[in-house]
Amino acid sequence: YFPVYYVEPKIPNAAALGFDLASEASRGNALRRAAETGLQTSSGPIVLVQSASGGMGFVVVNPVYSRTGDLATQGGRPAGLEGFVTGVFLVSELVDYAFLEQRPEWMGITLRDETEPNHPVILFSRRAEAPLMTSLSYTSEFQIAGRTWGLRFVPSQSRVREMRTSSPWYILAAGLLM
Repeated sequence: YFPVYYVEPKIPNAAALGFDLASEASRGNALRRAAETGLQTSSGPIVLVQSASGGMGFVVVNPVYSRTGDLATQGGRPAGLEGFVTGVFLVSELVDYAFLEQRPEWMGITLRDETEPNHPVILFSRRAEAPLMTSLSYTSEFQIAGRTWGLRFVPSQSRVREMRTSSPWYILAAGLLM
């Protein structure tokens, strides 16, 4: 039983007060992994209790141990466990913050949790103006507190057309004349 005792800021997060983090499988698994390994761990994709929009989110868990606990062994860590410090993130807010200065409407963005390769979960998706130039997509895979995420960018065909210039041909011609 791991209830939420403190939240900050209080106003948007008040609904989470008293919620048992171990009552849901993904959150509970993250708590267990963090307690056993002593490492920062992330839940899988979840709907946040305090999210009015019902948006996709995740919880990052950091275990807190007593100073007298035996942290050197996996068996000793749970005995010294005092609790957890967690960070709660709404994926759409993270993406909005990442594109704070510029919101490229011509770029399709997909963020997926790919920890289970046979069951990837879309965390965020924004379609660009159609049609897309899938042959010019860029995909990157990275780790978030023990989970594997994939990020894919796909430009629209109209944006690619806008960016095309004759400069490469002029440079080639000048190089051949030299």
